[in-house]
Amino acid sequence: MKDFLIEKRPRLCLLIIGVFFIFNILTLFIPVVGNAVILYPANLSQPLTWYRFITYPLFVGGLTNWVYASLVIILTGYLIENRGSRIVVFSVLFLSTIIGGVAYVLLSRYKGEDVPFASPTIIAWGFWSAGIVAGIKNRHVLSKVEKWIFGIIILCILNLTVGNLETCLSQLLVILVCGCYCFIRGEFPSKSMNPYL
Repeated sequence: MKDFLIEKRPRLCLLIIGVFFIFNILTLFIPVVGNAVILYPANLSQPLTWYRFITYPLFVGGLTNWVYASLVIILTGYLIENRGSRIVVFSVLFLSTIIGGVAYVLLSRYKGEDVPFASPTIIAWGFWSAGIVAGIKNRHVLSKVEKWIFGIIILCILNLTVGNLETCLSQLLVILVCGCYCFIRGEFPSKSMNPYL
């Protein structure tokens, strides 16, 4: 198991987690950075702030959010990167960021509120969805470690945010879109990793 976790570590996902950690530290000690990346529903009518549709996940909001997002991204990374490709990782990262931000802004504007939105958790839900698809598509050839990872990933659904309707619907939309993308387009060939079966 230790050999698998070290040898097959998801390098791209580790890089993503590192970027989130750096921005977590920056936004804690330099609040101006945090204020520059947070997404507000009012940003939809301000074209000069549309960059926030891409930057809002960089506002991590503390160590707890970072740990949760990191665990999900790393665990799903073992399935997505090892069973798929880096193109899938980049696609899920981009899709979950854009879909989540746009959905939240549109739902919040409809409600007439300007509550900020910022967290990498929306990306974690995109990765969660891709990990589920990768696990299902490869269910017959998953190693024991991957089966354990798949089981842990499934349990993460219990952490879905239901307190805020706009956030919950945005997360569900990200799960649906990323899951459909990975199911239709995702490159998860059933390749065996025999040394760890």
